[in-house]
Amino acid sequence: MLYHAEILARDEEGVMERILRVFRHRGYSTRTLRATCDQEQNLIHIEIEGDSERPLSQLSLQIEKLCEVIEVTVGSLPTVLPKFESRGLNQVMRRPVYASSSRG
Repeated sequence: MLYHAEILARDEEGVMERILRVFRHRGYSTRTLRATCDQEQNLIHIEIEGDSERPLSQLSLQIEKLCEVIEVTVGSLPTVLPKFESRGLNQVMRRPVYASSSRG
């Protein structure tokens, strides 16, 4: 199954590596990666597309555990993407992640 993940996180040292480590350790392959940084707000927006037979809900839950993550959106993509149509997401799971008092 092809997937698309969007992650909004605080731009702190090593955050990109920690996010990619979750994908790798949980068995989600990465085909494309796009990242943009908003230096004024100290945020990074990451988009990852890849392939995996594992449940997307598990990926979302694992990424949410990272303390820098603010919001996660994970969804499956159609197997064949139309050439000139926008990419629609199926099974979209969008969850804002709220910092708890135990996280620093």
